[in-house]
Amino acid sequence: GLKEGSQDVGFVRDGDPTVGLEAEALFSEPFFAVLPARHPLAQRSRSIHPAELAGEPFVFYSPLAGNRAYEKPMSLCEAAGFRPRVVQEAPQWLTIMRLVGAGLGVSIGPACVERITTRDVVCRRLRTPAGVRSVRSEIDLAWRAGDNRPIVEAFCRMARETLRRR
Repeated sequence: GLKEGSQDVGFVRDGDPTVGLEAEALFSEPFFAVLPARHPLAQRSRSIHPAELAGEPFVFYSPLAGNRAYEKPMSLCEAAGFRPRVVQEAPQWLTIMRLVGAGLGVSIGPACVERITTRDVVCRRLRTPAGVRSVRSEIDLAWRAGDNRPIVEAFCRMARETLRRR
């Protein structure tokens, strides 16, 4: 919508750099493991290591949704010595959560997904593998390059002030 001109400003999670758009990081959050409530790891501590997910089937969104958004959580697994085996893809987090809750697999998502869990899904904070720089999911404010209309500037200013207070 931003590129086409049907939207003036947007929020993007882990967006790929895009010609013609400007983006500014507003905040970031850690990644969590998303598990079926009956999964053995769900019964344990408040955090788990990504290596504990090796061999598990994964439910994830398509890499077509964005390379950076797809590769960030995958990099946590690779740093732990494995590449996840994705058995089911879904276009949005609500669907992913339902598939995880149904026992189709596990997932890795940004901390905000914890707010949409149901009783059949549990989120556990992921510990960063040793020797790896922290990997976080970033929310950017995005707009068309060169768009300095007052309404765009006012919205961006309001978004910065509001969201950076988090």
